[in-house]
Amino acid sequence: MFYNKFRFLFLLIFLPFDSFSFESKQCLDLKFEVDIEKEGLFFGMIPYRFKIIKDRCEVKIQYQEYTPVSWEVDLCREPVHLKKTDWFGLKILKKEKNCKGVTSPFCDQWSLMMGTLRDEALILAKGERDSLETDHGKIYCLFHLLQAYGDYDYIFSFHKDVDIDIFSLSKDKLLEKCDLPEKEEKASQLELEQVETSTGIEPEAVPQDEDKVIF
Repeated sequence: MFYNKFRFLFLLIFLPFDSFSFESKQCLDLKFEVDIEKEGLFFGMIPYRFKIIKDRCEVKIQYQEYTPVSWEVDLCREPVHLKKTDWFGLKILKKEKNCKGVTSPFCDQWSLMMGTLRDEALILAKGERDSLETDHGKIYCLFHLLQAYGDYDYIFSFHKDVDIDIFSLSKDKLLEKCDLPEKEEKASQLELEQVETSTGIEPEAVPQDEDKVIF
């Protein structure tokens, strides 16, 4: 009984919260081709195609639900960019600035590509997430590699060690988003306290914006 409790405590303390059987470098080294299967629109009359090809740094995603589009990314090449091919030909979209709250040709296409991977490939891919032998595990790896490259401007290389944990990036981003409402709430509370201190008026009695008269 004591042994079981000690073993559980050891695992809880020394194992990471998100533990995987593979590392960032293993994901980069991967070579694979995965076809995502789903019935096309109008009972299959319009063909659905979703093919993902990864050859170490080079990634190609071929997608068709309505019209065909292809995205290509080289995880080891700078500047951060995306190649998009559709009926209008090839476009090279270079990242000019952070995409947070920004609209640009690169940001719009990057968001579309990553959203398609997240909402379709990761949901429809077969197998468990934590194995590189399954389609789900391979795409899960790829998703985080792309996130490090496109969202965090990390250029991978086979001539140096991968010195980041690609799986912790999304968690940090999520925690940052979760902390935002709390920070805003604290800021609002601080403003109310400052008003009360400077005017001697209770916060509830401070006129709101809609009650102000502008001359």
